[in-house]
Amino acid sequence: MTKSLTLATLLFSSAVFGAAPLTWSPCGTNLDCSTLSVPLEYAPSSKSTANASIALVRYNATVSSSQRLGSLLVNPGGPGASGLSFVQAGAGAGISTITGGFYDIIGWDPRGVGQSTPLLQCFPTAEEEYTFSEALPGSPNLWLGMFSNSSYDAQVTTEIAEFDTAVAKLADACVNQSSEALYTSSAAYVARDMAAIVDAVDGVDARLNYWGFSYGTIFLAEFIQAFPTRVGRVVADGVVDPQANALTYKSQLPNDQVSVRDALNDFVSFCEEAGSNCPLSIPPTGVTSSLSQRIDDLFEKLFLDPIDYFGTPISLDSFNVFLWSFIRVPVTWSLVANIIQGLEVRNATLLVNLVSSQAASAPTDPTAPGVGTQSEFPLTCMDNAASSSVTLQDVIDLTKSISIEENTPFLSAGLTPISFCRNFPDTRPLLPVAGVSSMSDADYVLSASNTTILIVNPANDPTTPLISAKKLRSLLPNSSRLAVRGGPGHTSVSLASLSLSQAVHDFFVSGTVPADEVYHDADQNLFPAGSGGSIVAAASFNGTSYTEGEKGLLDAIYGVLLAFLAIA
Repeated sequence: MTKSLTLATLLFSSAVFGAAPLTWSPCGTNLDCSTLSVPLEYAPSSKSTANASIALVRYNATVSSSQRLGSLLVNPGGPGASGLSFVQAGAGAGISTITGGFYDIIGWDPRGVGQSTPLLQCFPTAEEEYTFSEALPGSPNLWLGMFSNSSYDAQVTTEIAEFDTAVAKLADACVNQSSEALYTSSAAYVARDMAAIVDAVDGVDARLNYWGFSYGTIFLAEFIQAFPTRVGRVVADGVVDPQANALTYKSQLPNDQVSVRDALNDFVSFCEEAGSNCPLSIPPTGVTSSLSQRIDDLFEKLFLDPIDYFGTPISLDSFNVFLWSFIRVPVTWSLVANIIQGLEVRNATLLVNLVSSQAASAPTDPTAPGVGTQSEFPLTCMDNAASSSVTLQDVIDLTKSISIEENTPFLSAGLTPISFCRNFPDTRPLLPVAGVSSMSDADYVLSASNTTILIVNPANDPTTPLISAKKLRSLLPNSSRLAVRGGPGHTSVSLASLSLSQAVHDFFVSGTVPADEVYHDADQNLFPAGSGGSIVAAASFNGTSYTEGEKGLLDAIYGVLLAFLAIA
């Protein structure tokens, strides 16, 4: 009886207001766009009658209407990434191919983001946003060897304190801007928007079909707890631990680094196996150290003796931010190897050229409104527990202990979230996030209806480690299955696997649930001949006799990855 009452209360409190019919307009090849009006505030205690506008895009199913299986929502994560741009950049076509063309692929800009309104802005004008973002440091200048040497303690404290102060100014700016979206854009609100989208595209109370990547798995965790009877075929890919995410970032920071060293080891192994296709595998004249040791030595050398690039010092903080960003995308490793090869002989040209090519351009209209480029950080805090109790000493101690324990060389490049949230107010949205508070109830309902969540994760994902996927699996013991893609990369699509692609296809098309914890080999060649001259290596797969359908699946996965990179 207690279980039934709990579930009844859960379902009753998760009502979604009815949405007006959508009007779609063409916005690209096989693409239509629309907007959906939803309540700005979902909390029952609120008296607000204001609305938010959610920007939508649809990549139309390619099968006949009689064969169509409905809509499939997709989200690239973030938080704050544009689902609309993701689908338009090629993810719509790629995911449609992977799922057999049976679904309309629906992307949306989560509230506060992109073309949805109100926008979560931290600065009133584009000029102020650009100027602040350009000056904001990406990382304190710290080297792994400092953390076990007490003679560096004062320098570590100074570096982290100065970085924390800079990030605190961003937190202040986001609060002072007083955006309507600031306290109405948490994952709990996004989950209810997802229900409203499904109502609008497939009918009231229709089931959600969904492929959520990275932080999109947090939106899924909220949805299945709020609407367990409305879950259809869903995939959680590259899992953020929902339990840790609902606590302060002190709980999430260790997860961020669990597989970083494994990913670095994969980089070394793939490079060495590639031989001459990865010139970094050949050491400079007179050097006899292993490649792994050479890379660790480079961290130390850049810290102790920065490279002088025409008067500009290239120090470890720059390298850390670069490698932290690119280690999660294995198809960039040919270029990464060439950059490291240059730095090893004190030539920073390739690194400087890459950073320059990726730099944001100054706004053409300085007085235009800001576009929310820093929204990721307040959005993260909204889903974390109040964090003002996290002290600067906590950040320092965690940086040291996690770096040493995990032997991870660039945790410092991932300190912005914890610094931002500890300097952000403890105010949270009126509608609280579920975290994992109703996960047991959701598991009960899902299992009773024979609904299975498919959890997918790379073995050595440096951003969302496999342990987080296993945590979600343990939270849904009766209603989930786990599939593991071998190797590195963030989310399964970062490195194509034919067998995993086929398993995902079968799950979405026919509802076939794979056996638990099946391991799927990666099938992508990361160092094809002639690569390294561009950011992304050309699609190259290990097999020699793929069928047309198999090659189509692999190319589609690669296309989804390119869409990720296009919106990064």
